[in-house]
Amino acid sequence: MFKHVLSTKDPAAAMQEWESLGGRELHRFSESVFVAELPEGVEVAALKYSQPLQPEALDGASSLAVDAWRAMEDKARRKEMGPAEGLPWDAPGYQPPRKKDAEKEKALKVIPRRALTGPVGIGLVIVSGPGEGLDFSSEQRSKVVQEALEGLNFLVGAEPRARVSFSYDIRPVSVSAPPGSVMRITDGWNGLPADFTGGFNAAVCGRGPFAGKGYFFKGDSYIRYDWQSDRVDSGPRLIADCWHGLPEGFTSDFDAVINGDGPFAGKCYFFKGDSYVRYDWQSDRVDSGPRRITDGWYGLPEGFTSDFDAAVCGQGPFAGKGYFFKGDSYIRYDWQSDRVDSGPRLITDGWYDLPPGCTASLEAVLEGDGPFAGKCYFFKGSAYARYDWARDRADPYCSDRDYEPCEATWRDAALQQMGFDPGTTGVEQYVRQLTSRMNVPQALVVFFTRYPLTHFGYALRGGPSIVLHYDNDGWGPDNINRTLAHEACHIFWALDEYASSGCTCDGTPYSAFKVPNRNCENCPDEHVDCIMNKNTLALCAFTRGQLGWNYGLDRVGTAVCGEGPFNGKAYFFEGSSYVRYDWASDQADPGQPRPITDGWHGLPESFTGDFDAILTGGGPFAGKCYFFKGDAYVRYDWASDRVDSGPRRITDGWHGLPEGFTEGLDAAVCGQGPFAGKGYFFKGDAYVRYDWRSDRVDSGPRIITDGWHGLPPGFTEGFDAILNGGGQFAGKCYFFKGDSYVRYDWQSDRVDPGYPRKICDEWPGVLMWPANS
Repeated sequence: MFKHVLSTKDPAAAMQEWESLGGRELHRFSESVFVAELPEGVEVAALKYSQPLQPEALDGASSLAVDAWRAMEDKARRKEMGPAEGLPWDAPGYQPPRKKDAEKEKALKVIPRRALTGPVGIGLVIVSGPGEGLDFSSEQRSKVVQEALEGLNFLVGAEPRARVSFSYDIRPVSVSAPPGSVMRITDGWNGLPADFTGGFNAAVCGRGPFAGKGYFFKGDSYIRYDWQSDRVDSGPRLIADCWHGLPEGFTSDFDAVINGDGPFAGKCYFFKGDSYVRYDWQSDRVDSGPRRITDGWYGLPEGFTSDFDAAVCGQGPFAGKGYFFKGDSYIRYDWQSDRVDSGPRLITDGWYDLPPGCTASLEAVLEGDGPFAGKCYFFKGSAYARYDWARDRADPYCSDRDYEPCEATWRDAALQQMGFDPGTTGVEQYVRQLTSRMNVPQALVVFFTRYPLTHFGYALRGGPSIVLHYDNDGWGPDNINRTLAHEACHIFWALDEYASSGCTCDGTPYSAFKVPNRNCENCPDEHVDCIMNKNTLALCAFTRGQLGWNYGLDRVGTAVCGEGPFNGKAYFFEGSSYVRYDWASDQADPGQPRPITDGWHGLPESFTGDFDAILTGGGPFAGKCYFFKGDAYVRYDWASDRVDSGPRRITDGWHGLPEGFTEGLDAAVCGQGPFAGKGYFFKGDAYVRYDWRSDRVDSGPRIITDGWHGLPPGFTEGFDAILNGGGQFAGKCYFFKGDSYVRYDWQSDRVDPGYPRKICDEWPGVLMWPANS
């Protein structure tokens, strides 16, 4: 088979032509540009509905994709091996990609996810931020698309019978959002007692004999923080016990505390209401006050003469200045001239990239010391942001415990620019738009960014999106293809297998298709290389099963729609096994296939498999189901869930059947809609119609094409099974043959447009694809 980049003005006709030649679609870059796989010997120039790529067919996104595809092919021809090829994901010096934890999976999963089969939509969103380090160059965008195509192309080719293909919506998006910089106080400050994890009144950095310490005040107590050891080393203690000479009214609930500088170095100022006291670090006691703020601080504007929120002494390029914060504004005080020299100004106008939660009504601001000199910390509630004096902006930060704050910073800005709501709601909206616009049963979003992330690559198992950082941690951009393939497998339910993931041998509680995880490196079994345990483009049998490729039937032998207590289900049979299909979720139920004898009760020994046809009863025979095999049949009662009659000879119970229709049937189905009250038996290229009320054949045999309209070539005889739709698919009838099917509409009495289709594309879990196929 050979891959070709083609363009077409009629995608439906082109795909049908490829299918007729034994080929198929692999990748769709736009409505007119595709990568198709065609057998050797097919003359592309002779194709009727598509042709070698025409330049005029390209837009910006498809041009990017085509260039990336050709670069990928060139790399494959050179047989280049990626760096770190084959290393375990948890190899020393490397971090593995992640899946989000189980609780977040329960909370955030919004998209029904099926097996990895058939066409899948991909929203490839490349999010650039402002300035060097956050933006993508054109070369980097091309690299992202090439690596994404390599990873997804691996999944396309890993199981041809699954007929996986990907359609792309490539969206380079530029946003102006600052990097996520808000952190939980408990994530960055160690040893805090329970009552001192937020909600501070004030904070100050020690000077003189108390240098190297930081002090946090809350109510009538304080704690002391040691910068060198990076943890609390004293407290909580009463303020009045350790800060000497504080007058009555100044032993609790400070508004702000600030260190002096320049002519006032060595002093510390405590503010409360419209008053302040001055503390001398060297003598360790108050040496002035209380005084009215306006009596000792000059040039304060209206609104800044009392009730400060916080204050801090400038460092680095801002040494010699003091900053007072109130509401959403601040003023700057010049120590040398002893007066305000700037402000009030909005905090956001002078302090750059602070996260939204730290731009108003601050509770404390603290300058760092020791290993943290040159930094400044803004506190509010249970969160804080770190500011770098030299860079004059907040440091980007992401907690290793919470994905959402850092992701939301740039993701929500990108989603809103694309016309969607922020948050996972917007991701879900985008996924649903992709499925509708691309006419695919499922889709996912892959976000690429250079913004700081909690982890360089992660996905929600069964969820709507993958998030990847361009740097790809220690693996580097040349390994994005494998990271993406690994995370895409998570999206479609596959489990981690590297030892440090904590994987177990069972895994079935976490696998949508109840497939064990015996290639997990914590199991005693022999292990093989797999994308879920190593940085390699390979799949083990267990991962294949978890993707939905390793369970189901070899073929559809016959089928029936459940009734009575089994309404809402369909049943597919082959050999001695069956698969139960759920109409509401439109996929096979977990734990399939099962032995027929486990689920169908009272079947005689000769009727435990290899059925020719199954037919639900109508009219006076409603509530029954008939299994045909050879020249005999049994009757099954839906309500009691067991055989209640038979085996009997077909001719003894079914009246007026013509010669040739008394044994070896191909298929049968009960009429619906305008054809209710009838049953239909098919054999070869003919059928007969059975009338339930009179209990006998009332028409036929007739040629199938004379009575069933719009059946395409190849679907006019020799059906494997016929099945009535249920639930949301009621009023339809499905004809199965080989690996394909057509859908018939009872009301219009003809095949719906767009058929035949592949069973594996639309009926996840019905067919099995063996691991070695």
